[in-house]
Amino acid sequence: MNMLSVNRRAISNMTIAAILLSALLIVLSYVSSNEGSTSAELPDGSTTAQSGNTTEPRPGIVVSGMSIGSPSAPVTIVEYTDFQCHYCQKFALEIEPLIDQYYIQTGKVRFVVKPVVAFGDESRLAAEASECASEQNQFWPYYHALMRLGLSSSTEDFTVETAQELAQQLGLNMTLFNESLTSGKFKDKVLQDDAEARGRGFKAIPAFYVNGVLADEIVEGSFEEFSKILDAELERLGE
Repeated sequence: MNMLSVNRRAISNMTIAAILLSALLIVLSYVSSNEGSTSAELPDGSTTAQSGNTTEPRPGIVVSGMSIGSPSAPVTIVEYTDFQCHYCQKFALEIEPLIDQYYIQTGKVRFVVKPVVAFGDESRLAAEASECASEQNQFWPYYHALMRLGLSSSTEDFTVETAQELAQQLGLNMTLFNESLTSGKFKDKVLQDDAEARGRGFKAIPAFYVNGVLADEIVEGSFEEFSKILDAELERLGE
């Protein structure tokens, strides 16, 4: 066998190996991307990986400030949250969209968010920025955008400039947003909500009150567990 035929065979073997390696990498990439999936099982057996409210509310569903839902909804959820809290971020991006789809948009639940100051100045700044967005009735897009940043409770990673960039990306009135943020217009309201939260005595965030009753911490990471509480309350009310 001459050297040319050996080289051709070697090249052929290398080509096959390269193809197999590429296929293996594609499979591994697919598996890896799905290992961290946080999609939840829905009542109809399908799954979703939605992050945040991406559709217009249905008729009768009112978006007002930091609340969303029908004014006549039999159940009201109040969430105390911090934009630097990992568990709050996880809830906002994985569980809240499902509550929105199955309870808020169907008129069963009204959802209210109250940002608190759990980690200091950056927590306060993020809360004030969300109030500035709320002033323009754009709290919910800003809420989800902030949560997607994955802010850290131990690293200085949120600034006035970051807050302004998010607002600009969402198409907010920047003159009004900047005036409200830099003047500290909502500082007192943020501190009042924080004092209210601390006065209620819960020990961890996010904290949820369902028609005034503190929900078990397990609901923060499980749509199924949250559904049980909401369904039980709806049944109690005869809804």
